[in-house]
Amino acid sequence: MKIIIDALAQISLFISAFFIFFQAIKIQKERKVAPFSFISYIGFSLFQVSVVLHGILLKDITLIVGMGACFIANLIVVCQIFIYKKASN
Repeated sequence: MKIIIDALAQISLFISAFFIFFQAIKIQKERKVAPFSFISYIGFSLFQVSVVLHGILLKDITLIVGMGACFIANLIVVCQIFIYKKASN
């Protein structure tokens, strides 16, 4: 049972990162960030850092790698929001 739950968690983490990367691609293509909230993505990033740190404490590679990928994707979106909002003003 633990193996199944671990596998589902790992799949979920990578799917989450995958969707965030799609948002980053959409922003890059359209160069518009109107529907994206800077504060929300900063909040997501803080949550993901805390989960990565928790994974480090537990020595849980799934949490570290999965949430690390989500964190990197979020940072890309946050940078794009910052750049394109600044450019549109």
